[in-house]
Amino acid sequence: MKTNGVATLNARKFKAVFLGEINLSTILLISLLFLITSCDKSDDLEPIRNESPIDNESPPNNEPPPDNDWPTNDQSNIVYTDIEPDFTSINLNDYYNLDLNNDQIIEFTLSSRYDSWMEWFGIASNPNFKNSIISTTPWYSHPVPLNSGKEIFNLRGYSKGESFETWGFFIIGDCFANEKECLNDWKNKGDMYLGLRFNLQGKIHYGWARMNVASTTKWVIKDYAYNATPNNPILAGQKDK
Repeated sequence: MKTNGVATLNARKFKAVFLGEINLSTILLISLLFLITSCDKSDDLEPIRNESPIDNESPPNNEPPPDNDWPTNDQSNIVYTDIEPDFTSINLNDYYNLDLNNDQIIEFTLSSRYDSWMEWFGIASNPNFKNSIISTTPWYSHPVPLNSGKEIFNLRGYSKGESFETWGFFIIGDCFANEKECLNDWKNKGDMYLGLRFNLQGKIHYGWARMNVASTTKWVIKDYAYNATPNNPILAGQKDK
């Protein structure tokens, strides 16, 4: 240890003496040559295209894509599906399997049930994929009823603690006026939209589903759509580019 310390000290002294012997004109000449060489090389370089890492792997469940992957409007390729007739729940234990891209793989399941302690209506994503719903989580996870035209992507512009969650209970009038959960009350609001994110062949896509909720035994799902271009936004209710 002592030998290494002495060697380091001697090296520092040598460096100081060596630098002291270089005169100012030599330093300026070296700097000028380096600057000219750097400029010549930079002219030959091509700009690096910023590619989104999401094309290669799925993001963590609640993390939005990075800001530098902000898409352009000409990257929209909306695939729309109208449910004919609308699916209307009648009884408890009714459910609807939501297959956004119609490939026979269920992305989300909406269902109503009665357990020994409560009657509820909820949504859950396919456990084999990183699918999720725009929600808030004051106590449990609650899907957010989105208005038509709301952007569904990286939650830019959202301000109430929204995140992408893999499941949630719908709030249907069971809250007090001052409770945070009431912001997500679906009861008798007419047509509102679920904001969805799902994995398709290893890439992330965004979509929506239009619903009308009156109670745990009376809810309607009318149509849905998604952007077939990976890692690009869609507006709630958007049916074409």
